Amino acid sequence: MNTPALKMEVETAELNLDDVAYFQPDILSMSIEYAGLDPLCKGEDSLSRDANDLYELGIPVFAAAGNDCHYVGQCNENFYYTDTHDCVVDSPASAMGVFTVGAHGEYLKGEEGVRIGDIAEYSSRGGTTTEGKGRTIIDITASGCRDYHMDINDNYYYDPEHYQCGTSFATPTVAAGAAMILDWYSFYWSSLLVNPGRLYSFLLLMGDRAQEPFPENQPDSDFDPVFGAGRFKMRRLDTYGGDTFWAKNIMSTCIDDAETAYIYIYNGYPLPAGVDVFKAVMFYYDYRHENGTAIDNINMKLQEKINLGGIYRWVTVGGTREVDPGEEKERVFLSGNLEGRMFRLAVTGADVTSSNAGCGNDSMMVNISFFFEDSARDDYLSGGIGPNDDINPE
Repeated sequence: MNTPALKMEVETAELNLDDVAYFQPDILSMSIEYAGLDPLCKGEDSLSRDANDLYELGIPVFAAAGNDCHYVGQCNENFYYTDTHDCVVDSPASAMGVFTVGAHGEYLKGEEGVRIGDIAEYSSRGGTTTEGKGRTIIDITASGCRDYHMDINDNYYYDPEHYQCGTSFATPTVAAGAAMILDWYSFYWSSLLVNPGRLYSFLLLMGDRAQEPFPENQPDSDFDPVFGAGRFKMRRLDTYGGDTFWAKNIMSTCIDDAETAYIYIYNGYPLPAGVDVFKAVMFYYDYRHENGTAIDNINMKLQEKINLGGIYRWVTVGGTREVDPGEEKERVFLSGNLEGRMFRLAVTGADVTSSNAGCGNDSMMVNISFFFEDSARDDYLSGGIGPNDDINPE
């Protein structure tokens, strides 16, 4: 509903985003939602366009998914499902250039709620094949309830009588995690993540693959329209945070229409002893989404080199389902005994018509992050310095 009051609020928000563009911060976290501005989750309104402009300037934008619930009739007394549509993420969280954060852990407090909490009743549902233009929209979730609060003097205090919840509490958690990741990796490893597309792909790698209504049923490929990539489980992927043998890679590459690019895991060599999990995520940004134009369709599959009757062939073992054409992110996951096996990612431009992604005509820039490791959490037994049981295995 485009009322005069809403119009004034949106104009104020747009002026604020103009200030962000001027001052160029490293990260922007937004806990705002304008119900009715984008009722079909299209990401084509003026505020979504401004958020996309920030992404194009190189500023990662994190926005709360909203508190409009995800099931009719299943909201608590504080939140109400008032929309007739399945997708209820509003602007600016519906923009393609925004990293959209939902909430979990409504009833489990403390560490348990952070780690294994169910999706919060109030957390907004993202897109479907018919709404949101085929995008799941939700990228990840974080703990959305707080009983510790800040006062006007920046003192942190415990106040269980004012236990508060909302995706606005979850979003700063992910944004702060992204800031720490940017700072740490830029100092100790590389400046590769000083790019919103690569940063988004790396953050998606840190979702635990939870899905609604059974979070423990972790899908190998699809993202969930409520959990997104899952609960945010931030990790250091280095000697201290990776279980030997481990490795990671973060990269960008151009994918042309009808082209398949191959990314060889561990340079095409057999994976080392102990490796039992592999996970990869791809993200790309198509500026034409805000104009209502169909975005490029790019698929990512995991292939294994297998001896078939004395002849080695590459066989697809992950990412076998074609993702909805409107989705801008994909994931492949494989677990089991991966030692001695050879893998590659096959990234295919199924329908690429973009000509303004820094890659030339009919070509799209895609951002890919992946890692593999051992899940035993037993490095300390041999005097190593890898993670302990506090870091959940995939």
